[in-house]
Amino acid sequence: MTCNKKKTNKFSRQKARNSLYISHVYTSFSHKSYTRKHTLIRSQSPEVEEKMRGPKITATVAQKKLITDTTKKSKVEKSVAKKDKASKKDSGAPKRPPSAFFVFMEQFRKDYKENFPDNKSISVVAKEGGAKWKSMSESEKAPYVAMAATKKAEYGIAVKQHNDDLIEKEKSASTSKSSSEVSYDVEQEATS
Repeated sequence: MTCNKKKTNKFSRQKARNSLYISHVYTSFSHKSYTRKHTLIRSQSPEVEEKMRGPKITATVAQKKLITDTTKKSKVEKSVAKKDKASKKDSGAPKRPPSAFFVFMEQFRKDYKENFPDNKSISVVAKEGGAKWKSMSESEKAPYVAMAATKKAEYGIAVKQHNDDLIEKEKSASTSKSSSEVSYDVEQEATS
């Protein structure tokens, strides 16, 4: 009996001494892993030690300004590139054909406006159309897929015709130059 009392008293005394017993265990564990890592670092070569610690980030004010200036320049260059790309886009090129879903939506919008003339919300129409498209079977979608395929074929023909027209314009523009203009252009290209 006395043995059991001693054990319980010892446990209760230990519990009373360490009210934060669990946190003590975690802090000692983290301290052990910290010291273990650093002893490993110290035992290896200086190069390995630097790699494990990571790069030192010591940038002067001038370096920081240089970094911010280059990022600003790159943002400006990107915006200029976007504008150039937009200006290179051919305005006379044929418009891309709609997919089967958009062919369906053209018809669905007309039907929806007839059934619900009071509705002014575009998002409601789009949500209803999307839900109906998802619920349709493949056989119900087939006419729209066929219409989209024919529009795609027409688009391919139109693009080919447009490209041929562009090539003809370039040829006619190059042949309309006089021989002095052509030699001047060749000289400029050679100096560049």
